[in-house]
Amino acid sequence: MRNNIILLLFGFILFSCSDNQSNKLHLPSVNGKSGEVLLILEEDYWNDSIGKHFKDILMSETPALPQDEPLFDVSQIPNEGFTKMLQASRNIIRTNIQKGLKPAINFKKDVWAAPQAIIKMQAGNEAEFLELLDKYSTQIVEFLLEAERHRNLLRAQNYEAIEIERKLKKNYTIDMIIPQDFQLYSERKDFVWLQKETRNYQMGIIVYYYNYTDTATFTQEYLLNKRDSVLKVNIPGANKGSYMTTERRVEPFLSHLKFKGRYFAELRGIWDMTNDAMGGPFVSYTTLDKKNNRIVTVEGFVYYPNNNKRELVRQLEAILLTLKFED
Repeated sequence: MRNNIILLLFGFILFSCSDNQSNKLHLPSVNGKSGEVLLILEEDYWNDSIGKHFKDILMSETPALPQDEPLFDVSQIPNEGFTKMLQASRNIIRTNIQKGLKPAINFKKDVWAAPQAIIKMQAGNEAEFLELLDKYSTQIVEFLLEAERHRNLLRAQNYEAIEIERKLKKNYTIDMIIPQDFQLYSERKDFVWLQKETRNYQMGIIVYYYNYTDTATFTQEYLLNKRDSVLKVNIPGANKGSYMTTERRVEPFLSHLKFKGRYFAELRGIWDMTNDAMGGPFVSYTTLDKKNNRIVTVEGFVYYPNNNKRELVRQLEAILLTLKFED
């Protein structure tokens, strides 16, 4: 799913092309929590094979988290329950199964509220609907994920840490959107560490780079070994001799994507502290800065013990994917 370059680009195009801006100005803001999906589906179908397929697609396990969390939190209601009050829901899937209807799927945004994601699906019978659902399952997930990424980015853009962004540009030739609640924690010649700390959790953003040699750089083993060598030196723990590393007992995994025309190697896994009892999820994006002949990695990690971390990781994803370089 995450390996499909075309589909991620598909999702970005849908959420970056401009609709009628004047209409958007008059739309209310979406409601609901991040990751929620309102599924409008009759009860009989929800309790049968169609419902099972939707659960398999939308509520499968989110990859590379310490505990099980579904991709989305799904609420199902019948068509008659879709009242005006629910029209401002952030993510909506509407279904219609009636004799005579041709199978069709339609992806829309900002219909009743903004920024909103709407998917409309129809078919003439259950078998046709299942075929439609199977065919477009990956597009459905990527469309909803991109909608959440888009909202996270909008929040980040509203409160930017301008001074930190300027420093990244001036000292490291790196352009990224950094929210105000991140502070510059540590920096070296080729390494930057930004940190957000609250009473309950911590989020970190790190940037590091090194000379490009060959395409072997983008293999999983190379990226993991480079990650561990960089973090051992730059992110120490509280205990003597402790440092951040990759938890290898939970297999990290690598995927490849193209976003805004740039190729990224996306690495997900669990970070750990050697000689310390800390850990959590991380996601990193590695790309080639061709002009400067260097490999650049931007990574986000979360520390939030005994709590769900899905949405915090998604916030970091949105920030990391704003990476670009000054020409």
